[in-house]
Amino acid sequence: MTITASAGTHGSISPAGAVAILCDADQAFTITPDPCYHVADVLVDGSSVGPATGYVLTHVTANRTISATFAIDTYIDHGERRIERRDLAVRRERA
Repeated sequence: MTITASAGTHGSISPAGAVAILCDADQAFTITPDPCYHVADVLVDGSSVGPATGYVLTHVTANRTISATFAIDTYIDHGERRIERRDLAVRRERA
Protein backbone atom coordinates (compact mmCIF):
# COMPACT_ATOMS: atom_id res chain seq x y z
CA MET A 1 0.00 0.00 0.00
CA THR A 2 1.06 3.59 -0.52
CA ILE A 3 0.05 6.71 1.39
CA THR A 4 0.67 9.92 -0.53
CA ALA A 5 1.45 12.69 1.97
CA SER A 6 1.74 16.35 0.97
CA ALA A 7 1.79 19.80 2.53
CA GLY A 8 0.99 23.22 1.14
CA THR A 9 3.23 26.23 1.48
CA HIS A 10 4.32 27.46 4.93
CA GLY A 11 4.56 24.07 6.59
CA SER A 12 5.50 20.43 6.27
CA ILE A 13 4.26 16.90 6.84
CA SER A 14 6.48 14.02 7.91
CA PRO A 15 6.93 11.55 6.46
CA ALA A 16 6.21 13.18 3.09
CA GLY A 17 5.76 11.89 -0.43
CA ALA A 18 4.93 8.29 -1.29
CA VAL A 19 5.03 6.35 1.98
CA ALA A 20 5.07 2.57 1.56
CA ILE A 21 3.16 0.68 4.24
CA LEU A 22 2.29 -2.95 4.85
CA CYS A 23 -1.34 -4.01 4.57
CA ASP A 24 -3.37 -3.49 7.78
CA ALA A 25 -0.60 -1.40 9.39
CA ASP A 26 -0.84 2.03 11.04
CA GLN A 27 1.09 5.11 9.95
CA ALA A 28 1.55 8.31 11.97
CA PHE A 29 2.15 11.73 10.42
CA THR A 30 3.49 14.90 12.03
CA ILE A 31 2.26 18.20 10.62
CA THR A 32 4.39 21.26 11.36
CA PRO A 33 3.55 24.86 10.44
CA ASP A 34 6.28 27.41 9.76
CA PRO A 35 6.78 30.16 12.36
CA CYS A 36 3.84 32.62 12.38
CA TYR A 37 1.57 30.05 10.66
CA HIS A 38 -0.87 27.41 11.92
CA VAL A 39 -2.45 24.29 10.46
CA ALA A 40 -5.62 25.38 8.65
CA ASP A 41 -6.89 21.92 7.67
CA VAL A 42 -5.89 18.33 7.13
CA LEU A 43 -7.54 16.30 4.38
CA VAL A 44 -7.55 12.51 4.46
CA ASP A 45 -8.66 10.93 1.20
CA GLY A 46 -10.10 14.32 0.24
CA SER A 47 -12.23 14.75 3.38
CA SER A 48 -11.48 17.30 6.09
CA VAL A 49 -10.48 16.04 9.53
CA GLY A 50 -9.91 19.58 10.79
CA PRO A 51 -6.68 21.22 11.88
CA ALA A 52 -4.22 18.90 13.61
CA THR A 53 -0.50 18.73 14.23
CA GLY A 54 -0.58 14.96 13.97
CA TYR A 55 -2.71 12.24 12.44
CA VAL A 56 -2.63 8.44 12.48
CA LEU A 57 -4.02 6.37 9.62
CA THR A 58 -5.03 3.03 11.11
CA HIS A 59 -5.45 -0.42 9.55
CA VAL A 60 -4.46 0.75 6.07
CA THR A 61 -5.78 -1.71 3.47
CA ALA A 62 -5.78 0.50 0.34
CA ASN A 63 -3.84 3.42 -1.10
CA ARG A 64 -4.60 6.61 0.85
CA THR A 65 -3.84 10.34 0.76
CA ILE A 66 -3.21 12.91 3.45
CA SER A 67 -2.55 16.61 2.87
CA ALA A 68 -2.17 19.66 5.07
CA THR A 69 -2.78 23.35 4.44
CA PHE A 70 -1.53 26.27 6.50
CA ALA A 71 -2.67 29.84 7.21
CA ILE A 72 -0.91 32.85 8.67
CA ASP A 73 -1.51 33.56 12.35
CA THR A 74 -3.73 36.56 12.99
CA TYR A 75 -3.08 39.14 15.64
CA ILE A 76 -5.33 41.28 17.78
CA ASP A 77 -3.89 44.60 18.88
CA HIS A 78 -5.02 45.69 22.36
CA GLY A 79 -1.91 47.63 23.23
CA GLU A 80 0.02 44.39 23.11
CA ARG A 81 0.18 41.83 20.37
CA ARG A 82 -1.54 38.55 21.08
CA ILE A 83 -1.48 35.61 18.81
CA GLU A 84 -4.63 33.61 18.25
CA ARG A 85 -3.72 29.98 18.64
CA ARG A 86 -5.77 26.85 18.54
CA ASP A 87 -5.28 23.85 20.76
CA LEU A 88 -4.26 21.34 18.10
CA ALA A 89 -4.47 17.79 19.31
CA VAL A 90 -3.18 14.74 17.53
CA ARG A 91 -6.13 13.14 15.79
CA ARG A 92 -6.55 9.43 15.27
CA GLU A 93 -8.64 7.99 12.50
CA ARG A 94 -11.71 6.17 13.70
CA ALA A 95 -11.79 2.58 12.51
